[in-house]
Amino acid sequence: MALQKREKKLLKVLAAVAVVSAIILFKDKIFKGKTEEIKEEIVDGFTDTMEKRNEEIERTVSGGGGARRGGGGGGGTAAQTVSSKEFQTHNNAQDCWVLINGIVYDITSFVESYETSLQTRISQYCGTFGFEAGFLSENPTVEHDVINVSAEKGVIQ
Repeated sequence: MALQKREKKLLKVLAAVAVVSAIILFKDKIFKGKTEEIKEEIVDGFTDTMEKRNEEIERTVSGGGGARRGGGGGGGTAAQTVSSKEFQTHNNAQDCWVLINGIVYDITSFVESYETSLQTRISQYCGTFGFEAGFLSENPTVEHDVINVSAEKGVIQ
């Protein structure tokens, strides 16, 4: 009795499922206890990356990271802290603060330089933690411009 084409495909799929299941069930024997080492390597790599990111933020905050100071004349410095409550009160196009790379910026002058429709689009992120994930992810080329024309206010407490 010859197998149909569909039956052959089904057998191949079942064989693949059996192989994957065996690997999952016997992964410790297959990898000879290496799963913990692999997990540690991944966690260590992530930790190293986060430490480097935190160091870069700290350098930026302390003024050693280059030209990340805002040019908007707001008078704030990155060494200051801003409470979450205060940050959230600056939530409209006429008084707009956003968070970029862990630093609070007053981007009011940036917002005011655009026509009303774009001001409305940007102002939905004022005083929220969504500016990077929202507006900047849609417009990644403007981050540098936003930072250059905006005033640093500090970091969130």
